[in-house]
This record gives sequence, C-alpha cells and structure tokens, in this order.
Amino acid sequence: MIALVDEKKRVWQPREMRLCSEYCSLYHYKGRILTRVRLGPFPSELLKYVSAEEEANMVTVWRRWADAIVIYPDKVILIECAIRPNPGKIAQLELYKQLYYKTPEFDSIKHLPLEMELVYAIEDPATVELAKQKGIRTVYYKPIWIEEYINQLYPRERRGPIQPI
Repeated sequence: MIALVDEKKRVWQPREMRLCSEYCSLYHYKGRILTRVRLGPFPSELLKYVSAEEEANMVTVWRRWADAIVIYPDKVILIECAIRPNPGKIAQLELYKQLYYKTPEFDSIKHLPLEMELVYAIEDPATVELAKQKGIRTVYYKPIWIEEYINQLYPRERRGPIQPI
C-alpha cells in the first residue's frame, strides 16, 4: 500500500488554550482573567446526592466551560478561541452567554454589560461576518508559534473557506 500522505501523527497539544491565554495576557491584562470557566447552574438532579461543599464542587464538572471570561470594573467579556473558527463557535458563545446569567458564581457581577469575543488565527470570512451580525466582536490573532502548527496541517486546512455570505 502506498501512503499518499505523511502518516506521522501530530502530537496533541492544548494550542487553543495557549492561544487564549496569550491573547488575554496581551490584550486584557487590565482585567481579571479567568480561563476554562464553568458556566450554568449546578445540575439539581445531582446536587440532591451531595452532602458537602467539596462534593458539590465535583458535580460542577458536568457544566459546560468557556475558554475565558475577563472581568473589568465596567463590563465582562466572554471569550471563545479557535485556531480555525467555524459557525459552531458562534453558537457556543450564544449558549455561554445564556449560561453565564444562570451561573451562581457570577451573581454579583451580572448587572455589568456582557460582551462576546471570537478570537481566531485562520480567517474564515463567512464565520467572521456571521459573528459580527450576531454582535460578537471578532479578533484575528496569529502569534508566531502558530505558524509551525499551521504548516503541519493539510493544505485545505491552512485557510478557511473563501466563500463569503
């Protein structure tokens, strides 16, 4: 059998979280940055079996999580990062926005305006346009280290679809 593609597997690395952490530290350093933030109410059907606070914290792993939330004195920013964005990231942000308002840990700051940001390294014009239509700020952020990863991708994966909306 002739291999047409290099069969060498890429080693998984948390690249999107690195992208998110670096982006936040560069552009949101004046805010309080939280990463991998659990969102939504505690699952009530599981809480009835919990008797201690430590156990309640374990139950929170069933909640969804956002890449980052940045808290400023006058606003909160919900951030989702993607090396290669897709329309599903927009749906995630919209869902996370709803879950944010149901998250007990944020009760004291829910009165602040909530903004959403989609951070990406490979542009997909249709996804970017759709995000803007939904009121989501889009940020193109491509640090130097990501180029090495992009070069490991198949050529069709190195760019987003060029079809606009």
